[in-house]
Amino acid sequence: MTSNGISRKLTPVKLLMIFGIVVLLIFGLQITNKPITLNTKLNTAATDVNHTSNVKPSMSLISANYISHAKPDTNLTSVDPVSNAKSNTHLAFFLRIYGQYYIDNLSVFEKNLENGDYLLIRGNPSEALTVIQKVEQSRPLFDSGVHVNSAIFYYAISDIVTTVPKLPRGIDFVVYDYEKGDNYSPEFTTNESKSIEYFDQARSAVMQYNKNTGSNAKLMVTLPYGELHSDNWDWRLAAKHMDVIDMQIQAFLQNHSMMQSYISHTYDNGTGNKPLIFAQLSISQVRGTVQENVNAINAIKNSQVNAFLIWYQAIQTSDLEQFFSLLHR
Repeated sequence: MTSNGISRKLTPVKLLMIFGIVVLLIFGLQITNKPITLNTKLNTAATDVNHTSNVKPSMSLISANYISHAKPDTNLTSVDPVSNAKSNTHLAFFLRIYGQYYIDNLSVFEKNLENGDYLLIRGNPSEALTVIQKVEQSRPLFDSGVHVNSAIFYYAISDIVTTVPKLPRGIDFVVYDYEKGDNYSPEFTTNESKSIEYFDQARSAVMQYNKNTGSNAKLMVTLPYGELHSDNWDWRLAAKHMDVIDMQIQAFLQNHSMMQSYISHTYDNGTGNKPLIFAQLSISQVRGTVQENVNAINAIKNSQVNAFLIWYQAIQTSDLEQFFSLLHR
């Protein structure tokens, strides 16, 4: 075939196709002749990717672990006293100073009271020195976190005003058992304003006692919520006029929501000095069974109370033992 024949057959389209094939062949040879360069780039890219996905994420995971483990551990430590039932559900008991029942009941408390609980060894004004002595003898039996304190009971404001400033040094609580009835407070009234006047008089007497003796006694007022619940008291206001408010809510033992409501309306959300709040229940048979008291505590144990004050008769040693066996803290 002559060159003219070849030229006639090589049309522009065919020439373009041939040119394209040649270019592809040359490019293919370049790729084939430089496998190491291509692989090096790919390996470098892979190294960069790994450096990003492995090394940096590892640093992020360390940081995440530090945040998600270390800090929550710190928070749990600070929250436990509030959320943990063992440390949140505190109890308080009065203990009379005489007789075999004093010895028997003290033994029960020695075995069962925990840090944050209160044992208030009580007596009348004439028994103040004996009460102080019993407290000093009993404190070594308990952990240092158990509050073993002296408590002197009063019923009439006239007695408080005249005798409290003369008490011997070392009294922890002056208890104003403000209730209606024989052998209780002759001045008792359901009028809140008038009642607050009595509380202020009692508080002034306690302050004078502290000044006279260098003591740090606190005024505790026992308020019968069952007798006063229909008189529209401002419980938060009343509580401001005492150091400890003993809320006698055992009359509502079966009504847990009402008990919680009274506690919430007594608790002060503000700042500054706040009164201790004791929610009083009772294992006396006229009030309810031991189990019913335990049920009530379990229902409201995360509320704002500082302690549940459990009232009992001195002869109820076995009931106290049952109470502690049923209440899991």
